[in-house]
Amino acid sequence: MKFFVFTFMTIFCLLPATIKAQNAPNTPNDSIISNIFEQWKTKYVKGKTANIVNSSNSNAAFERLKKLLMSISKQNIRNGAKKSLFKMALNIRATDDETTRRKWNGLISTSYGLIDQVQTKALPMSFPPAPKSWDWRQQGLVTNVEDQGYYCGSCYAFASSCALEGQVAKKYGILKSLSKQQIVDCSKPYGNFGCDGGYIDKSFNYTYRNPGLFAEADYPYAGIDQNCNLTSNFSKSFLVNYNFIQGDEENLKRALYAIGPLSVGMIGSFESFYFYSEGIYDDATCTGKIDHAVCLVGYGTDNTTSPPTDYWIVKNSWSSDWGENGYFRILRGSNMCNISTYVAYPII
Repeated sequence: MKFFVFTFMTIFCLLPATIKAQNAPNTPNDSIISNIFEQWKTKYVKGKTANIVNSSNSNAAFERLKKLLMSISKQNIRNGAKKSLFKMALNIRATDDETTRRKWNGLISTSYGLIDQVQTKALPMSFPPAPKSWDWRQQGLVTNVEDQGYYCGSCYAFASSCALEGQVAKKYGILKSLSKQQIVDCSKPYGNFGCDGGYIDKSFNYTYRNPGLFAEADYPYAGIDQNCNLTSNFSKSFLVNYNFIQGDEENLKRALYAIGPLSVGMIGSFESFYFYSEGIYDDATCTGKIDHAVCLVGYGTDNTTSPPTDYWIVKNSWSSDWGENGYFRILRGSNMCNISTYVAYPII
């Protein structure tokens, strides 16, 4: 991914006078874009599934890439001018249309009440003061970044299992990846929809009312809808309840420090987020319905900005090739992308 940041920024560094004169990046000619397109296909398409190959082999795909390069350039110029805190880069979704791209999301937010449901079930809680910064990765409570796949909207399974993995590690001192595929396959009777999306709390409810979650190695992830298969006698991780967390982001910070990694919902369907590559995500246009589930693992402050910038550290499920090795930082203190609205955690 960083290769594409370099390639793309190299192109626009060759045009400083034009950019300054027009206050906007010029589009490089089609031959330059074609070269980027071929390099992108070499990295992301070669050896991949027919669906990915087909989506990248059309004039429409080329035009989508061309348009995206302009968006990336504008954002990265804003970042260089200190008008924004994050950068963008190409990734595997670069030639997708909007419908296909949304397969990366999978948290269902509908008119019948995700937020009302949270407010109804959330318990009033207060937590002790927390340090200025914290990162559960450094405490051994976070497993490696994984990949939900190209066509499976299973982010809810990854977000919910992340929080449960943290609780298992905290209580028993054993960090292991738990089965996301089991949630995809087996939680449909509890209101989830497999690769077509689901809910964090319904995933917890399934795990609570059934025989726990297998380890990832015992029920491996496939990224497709399968029949539920609970015939194995391997050991499982159990939970006894789950809770929602309400309150401002100061309370959320305290909860994260007191409890461990938390499952959260957010708005994750903006182009700037799909192609985020580094920095603190601060897109002020990120408003709307919650549609993506992620795992909150830490927080901190960037003292190199003026004034200093508070941020959350969040684990995504779009592979370690995305963002900051699979993670992203997002502005803390303004409920950016509704990141503090839908927060839950398991109790074991």
